[in-house]
Amino acid sequence: MSEQAGREMDARVAEKVMGWKRVRWCDWQTDTRTSFTYSWHDAVTGKMTELAEDCDDYYNPKGSWSPSTDLEAAWEVVTALERKSLFLTLSRNQIPNDANGQQSKWDVLLWDNGKQVAHIATADTAPLAICKAALKAVGAEGEGR
Repeated sequence: MSEQAGREMDARVAEKVMGWKRVRWCDWQTDTRTSFTYSWHDAVTGKMTELAEDCDDYYNPKGSWSPSTDLEAAWEVVTALERKSLFLTLSRNQIPNDANGQQSKWDVLLWDNGKQVAHIATADTAPLAICKAALKAVGAEGEGR
């Protein structure tokens, strides 16, 4: 299954890897409309996080969370895996490509207790490779929402 970066992958990572729960809350109310937004709640820290594409037309959060496209957010995923004693090695490889000679890909290896378990993900970007690997590491690859 080809996994794409974006809202669906971000939501699966939030739920399956980070352990967050999706909650709906009222952002503001006017005479004609009550605007609801969705956030992800971390029960351990109490932190509320908005996914980049998980908001209605009237709400555009600053700093929304998209680990499949943003390296800083993806690194939070790596940290969450480390708390589960799962460690990733990220490397960039040049793969021959007939069209233009070389194509960069990002590879991720999974380590458990200092032993390489498997090569578990390859993607065009580092954040996407991290997310694909994280979902595989927790046994949630290919699952729909």
